[in-house]
Amino acid sequence: MGRLKRKISDTIIYTHQEVYKLVRDRKIHLAEELFALAEEMSEGGDPGLLNYCKGELGPKRNLQKSIDAIWLPQVQEDRDQQHRKALGKEKLSELQRRARNPKKRKVEELQIVHKSGHGLRGILNAGLPRALSDQALLFDRFGRQAEIVFRPLCGLWRLRDLFELLVFLQELGLDASPATCVDGGLRLPRTARATQALEAAEAASSPELRLCSGCGALPFTQEKWLETMPEDPRFEEDTLFNRPWEEKLVRLWAADHVEEQHLLRVLKALELCHHSIQQTKGFEIKGDKMCVTGTKKQRSVHKAGASRSVTYGLACAHAALEEEKDTVRRALAGHGQRAMLLGVSSASDAKPEMMRSFYRAKALGN
Repeated sequence: MGRLKRKISDTIIYTHQEVYKLVRDRKIHLAEELFALAEEMSEGGDPGLLNYCKGELGPKRNLQKSIDAIWLPQVQEDRDQQHRKALGKEKLSELQRRARNPKKRKVEELQIVHKSGHGLRGILNAGLPRALSDQALLFDRFGRQAEIVFRPLCGLWRLRDLFELLVFLQELGLDASPATCVDGGLRLPRTARATQALEAAEAASSPELRLCSGCGALPFTQEKWLETMPEDPRFEEDTLFNRPWEEKLVRLWAADHVEEQHLLRVLKALELCHHSIQQTKGFEIKGDKMCVTGTKKQRSVHKAGASRSVTYGLACAHAALEEEKDTVRRALAGHGQRAMLLGVSSASDAKPEMMRSFYRAKALGN
């Protein structure tokens, strides 16, 4: 029997965006202050905020982290404005020079460990990560899967951004090039260590981190990308222009046996490009360790970034408010409404679930 989906449309609880507005308007920085206000409002006949803040034994455990996330700095104006401008000839020449004669950047080597996931094995091995052997650790769509989801800087994802990512990968010692698959991506070199771990037929293909349709696809099939990509008419065209901010995400997934060192260098290159990692699949970075959590039979997903401890709806609340203003600007400019592919409304307009005790009491009452 399938799990029953809880319906909360008939409950009184604030949305993520309503809580965001209230915290910002009243300049609340402490969980105790917000919870006290919620109790006061509940006594006055408005329990919505209290239902949002309350857990089974008092305030929710992540309430302070939620407030901290609301006050995170949203933009860096100087860098963002520069990134929105078209790439000038001088800057383009500099990037091409750096790619041809890369000044090698230092890549911090992380210890690769395996962490068992769910079930009895996860309980037995809790807190005991195992270091992996020197054999290449490979990720593939048919075996141990790996995925990186990131939000591009300023929500812009163009061939230019892929070009800059490739330049940084050259400086990190990874001779990557555009993948020729239908949605585009990164073609990566196969090392001798990985070749030894694969059969001849598998080693013949190149490992790739592929983009996907609807989430950052950028097909590019021409050779000599360093010269031909800037000449492409789509070089400065934003592929996410008609998407709301919370859906301006790019997904890279591993195909044809990507090595763990490839993933680490791509993560570092994304960081150097000031893109924001939102989620990883099959692995996560913890301090000086790369924890491999996925297996062929078990899929594991991990949130990342400054807002990893809060719900996605709350993390996107600021963007949703800006989106409302942008809708007016787009209408005045003659542009249509942005297309929402993941739902009919913003994630920040969603209401979180109530406490379990609420549903138990409601069930007994019926």
